[in-house]
Amino acid sequence: SHEKAEEIGFSIGDAEFHFGHFDAAIAELTTFLGAFADGKYSPNAQDLIALAYFRMGEFDKAIAAWKKFLGQWPNHELWTKVQGRIAEAAFMKGAYPLAEATKAPEKEKQALWSRAETGFKSVLAEYAVHPRAAEAQYLIAQIQHHRKDFAAAISQWRIAASKFAQTKWASASLYRVAATHEKELGDLEKAIEQYEELVRRYAASPEAGTARKLLAQFRKKLLEVTTERAYRTDETVKLKVRTRNIESLKVRAWPVSLEDRFREKMNLGNIDQVVVQVRKAAVDQTVPTPEFEKYRLFEREVALDGELALKGPGAWIVTLQEKDLTATTLVVVSDLAIVTKESPGQTLVFAVNERTGTPWSGVDLSL
Repeated sequence: SHEKAEEIGFSIGDAEFHFGHFDAAIAELTTFLGAFADGKYSPNAQDLIALAYFRMGEFDKAIAAWKKFLGQWPNHELWTKVQGRIAEAAFMKGAYPLAEATKAPEKEKQALWSRAETGFKSVLAEYAVHPRAAEAQYLIAQIQHHRKDFAAAISQWRIAASKFAQTKWASASLYRVAATHEKELGDLEKAIEQYEELVRRYAASPEAGTARKLLAQFRKKLLEVTTERAYRTDETVKLKVRTRNIESLKVRAWPVSLEDRFREKMNLGNIDQVVVQVRKAAVDQTVPTPEFEKYRLFEREVALDGELALKGPGAWIVTLQEKDLTATTLVVVSDLAIVTKESPGQTLVFAVNERTGTPWSGVDLSL
C-alpha cells in the first residue's frame, strides 16, 4: 500500500534481470504483476519476463509472454518493438538448434536440423515481411546442404534470391548456388553461368567481387610444376603438376652440371633459369591431360618413365610447355647422400650410398 511499493517491486525484478538472474527475475516480476496487474510498470514487467525467457533459450515461453503483452497493452509504446521480438524469438527457435548441430555428434545432427528447419519455416509462415525471413530462407537451404541434398539446397537458395531479391541474402544465396555447382556437383559450366548471373544482378555485393576473381581464375590458363625431392636411381621421378585449361604439355629435359654451375655462381640459386633450349633435349615428348575438361583444375603426378625416363644419375632442367606458358623445375637423380657436422673452423662430411647404406669413397666436395 506504500506509494513506492509498485516502483520498488518492479525495481527488484528489473535488478535481477540485469544481473543475469533470469529465473529470479521471472519469479519477482510474476509476483509483481499479481499485485499490480494494471500498474504503471506492468507492461515493462511483462516485457522483461519475456526477455528473461528469451535469454534462457526458452523461446516458446518468450513468445507466449510477448503475445500476452500484445493482447493486454495494444496501445503501449513498446507494442511494435514487441512484435519484432516475437519474430526474433521464432527465428531463434531455428537458429539455436542449427548452431548446436555444428558441435553435436553425427547421430544427433539430423534431429537438430529438423528442429531448426521447423523453426525457420514458422518464421516464413508467420513473419514473412520481417528482416529475419530472408535469413531463415537462406538457412533452410543451408540445412539441405548439410544433408547433402544439393538439388534441394539449390532450389531453396533460388527461392531466397527471388523472394528476397532486395536483401543481402539474395546475393549470398546466388553465390552458394554457384559454389555448390562448382564444388559438390562438379559442374563448372553451370557454376560459371551462376557466378555470371551473380555479378550481373548484384555487381556491388561482396559475393560478386569474389565471383569475379573466380571467373578470371576459371578462364585463365595455369601451369605449375614442382619436384618435391631428389630421387635414387632405382626410383621413378615424379613431377607434381597443376594445370587449368591446358589439353597437353610438351615435356623436355636437359642434363646440367651442378658442379659447373656452382663454380660459376658459387651457389645453385635460380638453377631453373639456366638457358638450355639451344641444346638438343635429352627428353622431348608430348603428354596429354587425362580426361581434360575446360575450366577444371587438374592436380596430378607426371611420372618420368618410359620415353620420359631420365637416364642414369645426374641433374636435369625439366620444362613443361604449352602455347602460352612454360614451367621449369630441377630434377636430381643420385644415390649419394651426405651428412655434415660443423664446428668452428671445420666441417665433417659423411658420404653414403643411400641405396646400399655403405660408405661412398672418392667423393669430391665443393664448399
